[in-house]
Amino acid sequence: KICDELAAIGKTIEDQSKFFGSLVDWDRNMNHLPPL
Repeated sequence: KICDELAAIGKTIEDQSKFFGSLVDWDRNMNHLPPL
């Protein structure tokens, strides 16, 4: 079903954004950068 595919894509994007968000947080912590 198209709905299922869209839901799967949405979940992937959500997971990726969380992953990149945690990477940015980690990078900020390592470099003691001020939060955006």
